[in-house]
Amino acid sequence: TLAQPRQHLAPSPPPTTWRPPVLHVQGAEQPIRLQALKVDVEVSAGVAETRVQMEFFNPNGRVLEGKLQFPLASGQIVSGFALDVDGELRDAVPVEKARAQQVFEDIVRRRVDPGLLQTTLGNNYELRVYPLAPGKTRTVVLRLVEPASTRLSLPLSYAKVVDRFEVSLRYASATESPQIISANPLGMAFERDPRGGFIARRWFDRAVLPDAPLIVRSAAASAIEITTEPRGGDTFFTLDLAVSQRSAPRQLPRHVQIVWDASGSAAGRQFDREFALLDAYFKRAGTIAVTLTRFADVAFADERFIVKNGDWTALRRALQAIVYDGASQLGAVRHDGVSQEAIWFSDGLANYGAHWRRTFAVPAYMVASSASGDPAALRAVAEASGGRSIDLTMLTLAQATDALLTRGIQLVDVSALGAKEIVVESRAATAGRLVIAGILTAGSADLTLRLRGSDGAVTTRKVRIEGERNVSRLAGLQWARLTLASLEGDARVNKA
Repeated sequence: TLAQPRQHLAPSPPPTTWRPPVLHVQGAEQPIRLQALKVDVEVSAGVAETRVQMEFFNPNGRVLEGKLQFPLASGQIVSGFALDVDGELRDAVPVEKARAQQVFEDIVRRRVDPGLLQTTLGNNYELRVYPLAPGKTRTVVLRLVEPASTRLSLPLSYAKVVDRFEVSLRYASATESPQIISANPLGMAFERDPRGGFIARRWFDRAVLPDAPLIVRSAAASAIEITTEPRGGDTFFTLDLAVSQRSAPRQLPRHVQIVWDASGSAAGRQFDREFALLDAYFKRAGTIAVTLTRFADVAFADERFIVKNGDWTALRRALQAIVYDGASQLGAVRHDGVSQEAIWFSDGLANYGAHWRRTFAVPAYMVASSASGDPAALRAVAEASGGRSIDLTMLTLAQATDALLTRGIQLVDVSALGAKEIVVESRAATAGRLVIAGILTAGSADLTLRLRGSDGAVTTRKVRIEGERNVSRLAGLQWARLTLASLEGDARVNKA
């Protein structure tokens, strides 16, 4: 049914789009079962490292090969994985993709236990495990790193029921007890940890895993939080800096280009949330010219619309009529030559055709609404063009609207004396904070930050980093996460 004018969707807060790892096994008469699960989380230096240990049981009467497939959430990276070999967990080593595939096949032919973890497309990963012996178990360990400032979402629905389940949450440097603000069916409770900070842990036999994630809120960070970590001869640092949360409505253009992904992979997007965001945009814009650029394996001819007094019924109907099919050639999209900004709706999965240069001629607001995609590529385009990356799976409609329609503090540039390889999470402050990381080249470093306020004025702020103070074992991982995210923005160019 076509939507009528002014009858707008009002979606609820972002749904849980997390998908648990799934073990795919061909030729299995009975499904491989997740028998035991252990989840350990440590939060420090603005990041959370999650160690997920999964024990799979093969009830079948023959040897099988499994492929464990899972997407990562926005901002997550895989920091390591391990596989049990001869009863002992062995950590993996990084190898170039083509070489890793060859090594895996060679090891299989020699009937030795191999494991191969590789990206498939965007934020999707696949772990190949061999052998799954009849009547035996295999144990797989994944290590994931993600941002965690004051709010952490911990999904636990890896299966309906497991024979054994352990979970622990440790806030290593917290001075106040974190609070569980979601439903708490596991009865988790934080207590002081003798090693410092706070910890909550539980273990169960024959456990029914909760469907909804566990949401934990920790105390707001101080105005400046600096952590360091000596590792491998280097000293890494992270800076979590509070800035003004003052924002101002930004001036909207007279002409906007809407770039709409119509490929087959885009069919799983949350269109109700995307339409609600467009509704808020056009209400603010009032009367505005629109170029609609649809693309799949090719970019289709541009279509022109005029939105008057916020009424975008004709454009909405055109979007509702789209049939999603074909590959994704994001590199085929071009600026229309007249629009002053662009709003992209895509999962960012470029799997066909010309190389997609991670930039755009005008500020590009990159909107994602699906769990599977390439958020790093979308962020790269937004940062390079002066726009914003807006993840509807992580933000409420109000937060997404604010990101699209207002202007807050932005980092213009950062320079360092006594440090190198500086990386930033985003040039736009998130929840009033900027996150920066780097490597010290001296005992201390002086950072100079140039900040543009919501009024357009540029100010300078200086921060001193002292080495080997506020030591956290996760400071290096924070730097690695931000560095990897910047490289993954154009994985083809930055291929190892």
